[in-house]
Amino acid sequence: MSSLLAFYLLPHSTLIQEIAAVPLVGSLVVAMFQLMRDLSSHERQLLLLDVQQRFALGASSHMANVAFDKHVAFSEEYIAEVFKTLDTLFREGPTQEVLPHATNLFALRRKYAVWLTTKLDSVLQGFEGALRNVGAGDWFLRNAGHGEPRQKQIEEMYKTFADILGRESMGDSWQGKPLSEDVAIASIIQGLRTILGTEELTKIRGALVQKALEGTNGG
Repeated sequence: MSSLLAFYLLPHSTLIQEIAAVPLVGSLVVAMFQLMRDLSSHERQLLLLDVQQRFALGASSHMANVAFDKHVAFSEEYIAEVFKTLDTLFREGPTQEVLPHATNLFALRRKYAVWLTTKLDSVLQGFEGALRNVGAGDWFLRNAGHGEPRQKQIEEMYKTFADILGRESMGDSWQGKPLSEDVAIASIIQGLRTILGTEELTKIRGALVQKALEGTNGG
């Protein structure tokens, strides 16, 4: 009866303090708190272990290794052709000579189609489309007469040409129109690096080398 009365008369925080003052009860409270804290820590460790195991399984699986190798092969071949395209553009300007490059790039994308993400495939398709627009524009100018359509084609062709070369080569705008980075060669190369995780892998390698050096110096 006295315990029940105390529950109603004392604030709950005060009641807990009073109970904790009793040695045996206080020890039980501390033990229960410790148990709950350890249980929470144990659950966190299990979750972390599960995540690590899933990552290890995904990173070391046969398909993951094959996919990474395919991405590397595709990126190397595609970038090699991109630089050939860049050489042609710098040497000839906006010219129909880029059309074979666009065809070669499309062939590479088709060759590795099953390994490319939808997003990357869409970006590269846009880049190749820009090259074809430049090539088709030059062909049109070589075969069309003078007049307003010709001038409009010249403006569109050179704007696309500037977009492809990008801000690093052409500045921020072309005849007052801001350049789009969507089809810029620098953006295409950066996109392929992102797919491969080049920068992340380089950072990890650097950290491992630094750790090894620290261990050697410490020994």
